Amino acid sequence: MYVWGLFNGKEFTVPDKVKDLEGKSIINVASGGNFYLAVSSNGQLYGWGNTKYSRFGIVSNEYIPIPKQIPIKIQANIISAGNWHSMVIDSNNRVYSVGHNKQGACGTGDFNNVETFTLAKTEITAKNIVCGDCFSFIISSENDLYSCGHGDFHGHKTKEHLSKPKKLEFSGEKIVNVSAGFNHSLAVTDKGATYSWGNGSFFQLGHNSKND
Repeated sequence: MYVWGLFNGKEFTVPDKVKDLEGKSIINVASGGNFYLAVSSNGQLYGWGNTKYSRFGIVSNEYIPIPKQIPIKIQANIISAGNWHSMVIDSNNRVYSVGHNKQGACGTGDFNNVETFTLAKTEITAKNIVCGDCFSFIISSENDLYSCGHGDFHGHKTKEHLSKPKKLEFSGEKIVNVSAGFNHSLAVTDKGATYSWGNGSFFQLGHNSKND
């Protein structure tokens, strides 16, 4: 694994190897709100950065400057990092989450913060996950899109926060990809259509309007 730019308080002008992950066979990485995740080919999960709200599964009051293995009882496969929370899909295609959950972003069925990776309240067979600021998306094996979290950003008609993943409807179309910014999102269907929702104050939704 290589990094460049501003990383852990240092500037790297060219890609530089993360020596603490050397030999770990890293297959996926994710960058969240001042923290990072990495997963190895054997399902081990590593995290470092700001530990507030246990946002990547390590309970601590200190900044962790170098990758540290996260104690999980599952084999991690796919990872995503939001601003204050993280999600993992394990080898059995189940979703686990951890971190800030006051708006339900972790999808655990309540609004309590989550200190260790906990199984989300869903029977979804997951193929992908995406974390935003305080909301989350899950794409199922059937290419349906589910969301939970903050009422302004989860994409449902209700403005209530959702503590459990709920299916979004796209006129019968299936979702092949989804991406989340800080407080807006985009989804692409199997028909090639693109949908967007969330905060549009800088025209980031592509609607030729600043309306959400």
